[in-house]
Amino acid sequence: MQQTFSIVLKKKDDALARLYGLLCGRAFRIQSTTVGATEDDRYWRVTLVTSPEEMKLDKLVKELGRLVDVVEVTNLTDTTHVSRQFALIWVQSRPEHRPSVERLVWRDGGQVIQDTPAGLTIQVMGCQEDIETLAQALRSYGPIRMTWVGLVAVNTSSVLTDEQPVYQAAGMA
Repeated sequence: MQQTFSIVLKKKDDALARLYGLLCGRAFRIQSTTVGATEDDRYWRVTLVTSPEEMKLDKLVKELGRLVDVVEVTNLTDTTHVSRQFALIWVQSRPEHRPSVERLVWRDGGQVIQDTPAGLTIQVMGCQEDIETLAQALRSYGPIRMTWVGLVAVNTSSVLTDEQPVYQAAGMA
């Protein structure tokens, strides 16, 4: 079963290398990793999507917790969270098809960000299935090129207060 983790990591030169070294060295099946800034500029947030075997799941959490630069590990899979992916899609379409393509993109929550004689560049954000559905529909208008970033997720199940220091709730500050 696919698992989504939020990992808060200290911003250090080799912190990401250690994290990826652990994941690759232990043969965890990584489907996606996305690294981004947090509300505190001392930390990165890594969203990791993996499909570990049940017996490896506990081992993964323990191994991540042992890394010196890891501040917090949260398995978001069974929590209330919001997750999205972002994709750029270029479709080679004939000029007479452009209005239909634009309507399709607009209907699916995307946006045409570039219109050239050769085709349209589209940005779209959503779940993987929605992006794949849009890409499949766009193929009927011409060849496409697509790139997308991994999943980004945020835990929405707990309440923070102004007095609560960042990450103190996890007891790992």
